Formats: sequence, structure tokens, C-alpha cells
Amino acid sequence: MRGVKLAFWGSLGLIAYAHAGYPLVLRAMRRGEAGGDSQDAPVGLPRVTLVVAAHDEEDVIERKLDDALSLDYPAELIEVIVASDGSDDRTVELARARAAGDARLTVLDLSGGTGSVPVRRHPAAGPAPPPGASTLTYACAAATFPPALSNLVKL
Repeated sequence: MRGVKLAFWGSLGLIAYAHAGYPLVLRAMRRGEAGGDSQDAPVGLPRVTLVVAAHDEEDVIERKLDDALSLDYPAELIEVIVASDGSDDRTVELARARAAGDARLTVLDLSGGTGSVPVRRHPAAGPAPPPGASTLTYACAAATFPPALSNLVKL
């Protein structure tokens, strides 16, 4: 009977450690490395380029750019490139008006109507990122939420 109790309490202790103790140990180790809570400091975060593929998106382009620039990520580490695939509406005009007030925004008017995949791969949509940097591409229809970029970069 004593062996069964020992096995029960030992198993219960291991489960508690896996769910509570181990995360606490990891957090303590991370604080020791960063000298504080590393979520507050942008140290070591890569520069990120967001390429927004857009075609006839005048209804959503301004909101999409506002969303991209309001992501939970240091502003000095974000660059947004709008790559318009020969839009026939005011997509480029509206994006350029928004870019006039923000050096982080670049607007490319790529004619040819080739679709979003070639736009994302177009050399003008940004050079290969330097080591430690990331390039993310998404369409205007893609939903974003503030912590998305920070969470992706942690992967």
C-alpha cells in the first residue's frame, strides 16, 4: 500500500511540475539572461519587412496600412511595402498619400496584372533580407491583430 501511495503522489508531483514548475523555471532562466523581462526590451528582435500584395483594394488599403503599422512590434524595426499589381482603382493613390507621412511605408506600382504570387516574389518588392531579418507577405484580405508579428518572430 505504501508503494501505491508513493507512486500516486510522485505522479501527481510530476504533473504539477510539468504544468507549473517548469514554466516558472524557464521564466526565471529567461530573466537571468536578459536582465529583466525580455518582452519589454526589443533587444535581439530582427528587422521585419511586410510586403502587402494589393490589387484594386481602395476600400481596405488605408485600414490595412494602419493595421500593419500598429502591430505590437518596435516601430523602428518595421518596414511596409505595398506592391500593387496594376490596380485600376485608387489603391496606389491612397497608399502613396498614407506613405507621405511615414518613412516606413513604400509603395510600388507594378503593372502587368500578374496576380499576387508574382507580386510577392517581384525583386522590387524588396531585396533578400539581411541575416537576422524577416520578410512577411500577406494579402489585403488577411486579418491582422496586434501581437501577431511579435508572436511570429518568436518562432
